Amino acid sequence: MRVQRAPRAADQPQRAPEGLVRHDRAPAVPTPAAGPAPARSADGTGAFSADVDLDLTALAGRSPEDLFAEVVVRLLTACHREGLVDVGSALRVVTPTDGGFAGVRVDGAVDRSAPGLSAVLGAPGTELPPADAGTLTVVDARGSRTRAQGDWGLGGGLGVATLGRVGSAVVSSRRPAGLVLGERLGAGLGLTVPDAARAAQVVRALDAVARSLEGPVG
Repeated sequence: MRVQRAPRAADQPQRAPEGLVRHDRAPAVPTPAAGPAPARSADGTGAFSADVDLDLTALAGRSPEDLFAEVVVRLLTACHREGLVDVGSALRVVTPTDGGFAGVRVDGAVDRSAPGLSAVLGAPGTELPPADAGTLTVVDARGSRTRAQGDWGLGGGLGVATLGRVGSAVVSSRRPAGLVLGERLGAGLGLTVPDAARAAQVVRALDAVARSLEGPVG
């Protein structure tokens, strides 16, 4: 005959005391890594971007360097009038390259003339020049077919402007003598500032640049 002993009291399941509540720990769930927070200005409004189509027909006879310098000088003048830059502001002109960006930095850029700026920009650097809080960056994107907006990851200064590809188009106008065909030279100009509270100034500055190029350019 086989005899089986009962388990000892210490080995038997024990009944939980009255009033005891058991909390089972749930399995840990991994928390997804948070992505980088969007750039915000000091008052939390974020950045602002706008762009305008420029009519560059009046500059059709200029060299590419002189045309670019003329647009940049008019942009600086308009931004200075709107309080987006001041007399001591620096200018950084960069071009996208295979390794990132390369370009030149110009101090005291607001007082520069178009010919003077063109001479400086005629010798571009091979590295990305530094920029501080008082620097306006202009990206020369004329070599790209892409119409880009934003700060290109180059934020941290007064703002980032982009001059896009310069192209020509046939336009028509009706005159007393009949329909007249002509060629229009144009490009897109964009401007991004880190503080959306300055949106109105950005819009007015871009409008001013566009209007200044519509008539004869001396």
